[in-house]
Amino acid sequence: MAEVKDRDLVVPGQLIGDGLKHDSSCYTEEGKVYSLVRGLVRLSGNKVEVIPLSGPYMPKVGDVLVGRITEDFGGIYLVDIDAAYFCIIREKVERGQRPTVYNIGDLVSGKVFQVDEVHESDLDGIFRLTGGLTIKVDPKRVPRVIGKNRSMVNMIREKTGCNLVVGQNGLIWVKGEKADLAIRTIKKVEAEAHTSGLTDRIMELLNKESISISKEGVI
Repeated sequence: MAEVKDRDLVVPGQLIGDGLKHDSSCYTEEGKVYSLVRGLVRLSGNKVEVIPLSGPYMPKVGDVLVGRITEDFGGIYLVDIDAAYFCIIREKVERGQRPTVYNIGDLVSGKVFQVDEVHESDLDGIFRLTGGLTIKVDPKRVPRVIGKNRSMVNMIREKTGCNLVVGQNGLIWVKGEKADLAIRTIKKVEAEAHTSGLTDRIMELLNKESISISKEGVI
């Protein structure tokens, strides 16, 4: 039986319920289940998990990351993803093709295709990101920035006209004339990630700002 409701905010040591199945975000003591982290409760039948609201990034296969090239070892590049672990790009060159050359300091995005036993990962599908701005959000709040079925990030793109690349490591690249609005919106999502009704508030903010910007542009 659960002592909390779905999407309730809980803190470490808080009682979740008893007789519940859980993942590593909770622990059991004398049959009762307690939270190990500060986060949002997710209840599904007799199963519970707590999604942390903050914490370090741990790479997983399939994650999209944003990072900066810091070392060049002759076709093998070290990428700083602002986490405890580095990523590696290994250039694979087909016969008759010229290798892509990256420079130290280049900002890139890519997808994790393997993670080793010490949590260092390899990236492929690399894109060089030029211009624009890079901001940092808590990696645990990136899912809220992306939204269900990418609804939140798509809304921000549509309303601001900005190009966005959201890295699961918490680095987000923003480029466009309304980059300031996009960044303020993303930071609002991060700050209010644990609250309900957030999508409606973000839509209202973007609509209001878009109208304001349009009026300023009228001579």
